[in-house]
Amino acid sequence: MVATISLLGLGAILSKVDVQEAVKTPAWLMIGAALTQNSVALVALGGARFWRRYQGLTTREAFRQCFPIGQPTIASFLGALLVVFGTTPLAMGVALAVQRAFDVDTASEEVIRIATGASPGAFAGLVFCVAVLPGLFEEALFRGFVTRLLTPWRWVAWIVPSVLFGVVHLDLVQSVGTIILGLGFGWIRLRTGSVLPSMLAHMVYNGSVLFAARFAGEQADDSKSIPIIVVAGGCLLAALGSWMLGVRAAPAEVIAHAQEEHERARKD
Repeated sequence: MVATISLLGLGAILSKVDVQEAVKTPAWLMIGAALTQNSVALVALGGARFWRRYQGLTTREAFRQCFPIGQPTIASFLGALLVVFGTTPLAMGVALAVQRAFDVDTASEEVIRIATGASPGAFAGLVFCVAVLPGLFEEALFRGFVTRLLTPWRWVAWIVPSVLFGVVHLDLVQSVGTIILGLGFGWIRLRTGSVLPSMLAHMVYNGSVLFAARFAGEQADDSKSIPIIVVAGGCLLAALGSWMLGVRAAPAEVIAHAQEEHERARKD
């Protein structure tokens, strides 16, 4: 991500673009988001390649282990949405508290402002670059490859990818809220044994933020606060979603399945 931002800045300087004005346009945001997600995808694919060599697997088996699809049910997809939107009030509340404590702005505010004033075509492009691509590639990396590396340690496989997911956003306020959301995405992944429900939840969440900003007129406001009752209601909603994902956590099943595939690949 840092390299991508640096290259964009260098290109802007060489082309004599007014960076302060350029970064406020939908086109620039789409380009930056697309390049960033391309970098994330390359890291995820590189991780799968490393796993293939490390485990002595075929490419197909390595991809199945690093990016497990499984057979998620409709209930698991609905449960994933409930988990993410249930944890949203808590994530927003903590992020607002951090923002007030440190008196800093967040990059997401600029994204919301750009989405609000974008043309219909540009807005559609923003939805694709800011909602669809991150849902696919960030989940493939953090809930796919990184989680697979840590599956022998259940709590580590849940917490570490979530923290890394937040940290790479390189924004104090956004990172805090993203870590909490990442815990929701990670829980979905470990409960279902599949990256598909967390991908869907990630895309829908990012998209809902953009649509709310554009059509509901929701802007970041430091004076706003998240009522405790809303946070509590969100937690209950997340608990219901977790129940819909399944009554048993999946890590042990995922590990056993991966071991079986590994042994089968070696025999072949």
